[in-house]
Amino acid sequence: MLEHRDVRTRADRHGLAQLQATLSANEAVEALGLINEAAGSVCNHDPRNASTRRADALVALLHGENGLTCQCGSETCEAASPSGRSTAPSRRKPLLHIVCDLATLLGLTSDPASIDGYGPIDPDFARELAADSTWQALFVDFRSQAAGNRPRRQHAPTVLPLVTRRDRLSREPKGCGDRIRAMQRLVARAPDIVRRSDGHGAQPDPPPGALTYAPGAALAAWVRAVDGHCRFPGCSVPANRCQLDHIAEFDPSDPRRGGWTIASNLQCLCRHHHQVKTYRLWTPVMLEDRAIHWADSTSGLTAVTVPERH
Repeated sequence: MLEHRDVRTRADRHGLAQLQATLSANEAVEALGLINEAAGSVCNHDPRNASTRRADALVALLHGENGLTCQCGSETCEAASPSGRSTAPSRRKPLLHIVCDLATLLGLTSDPASIDGYGPIDPDFARELAADSTWQALFVDFRSQAAGNRPRRQHAPTVLPLVTRRDRLSREPKGCGDRIRAMQRLVARAPDIVRRSDGHGAQPDPPPGALTYAPGAALAAWVRAVDGHCRFPGCSVPANRCQLDHIAEFDPSDPRRGGWTIASNLQCLCRHHHQVKTYRLWTPVMLEDRAIHWADSTSGLTAVTVPERH
């Protein structure tokens, strides 16, 4: 039965989340005992209620602390002993991927932000997190970045049918449905654009890191931030729980010949749909603005998916 143990999170309301653990009976009792012991390291004048102290105690224990800092405000508090004092200032801050526009971060607008693995958060909360964080920023224009890495056709030029202003993706359709329909119209008018790329992004030479299978932290963060979720049709598994798939397969025996590890050759796929793609049951092709055309190898069905952010 021990193989059924697990720890998971689930989003709650008002910026809260639930941390759920499935443990053996003795582990659960021991864990609660340690939490209660740490929560009881403050004096009776601490203003927090019992449930809040238990939550603070759990976080303190996860950071390797053995108690809480009493918040009674008294300089003579007996609970402020070395054994009960928290070491909060030395806590290692975790890595969070917070996505928001620069104007919101600067307080000029109040568009919602989001935390990967949780979901939307209040813009004031995002600014509060930003003020107490060490940032490794990814200030990018997703559409221009995608356009810069857009794979070009490796075959003879084809004269495409006229595309009206209504069909152009640069018109910035309001929703994902509009963007998908616009791309489907382009594919219907010019089916030749759905042709597998060599995964080199029309670059003559591989950029740094392109011949290494695992993408660097900055590239991986960018792909996850733009895609937002699994790119297989109809799948909404969050990007932070997805694997990064090479659309044109990486060749470990000859990395230069195979698909490169670059933005235009990477997509987020959950574990199940990564296997579906690996077994060639469905074939993806990267199009404009990171839209992906999928084709079912058995039934001939096709679908287009677009990234969450563009």
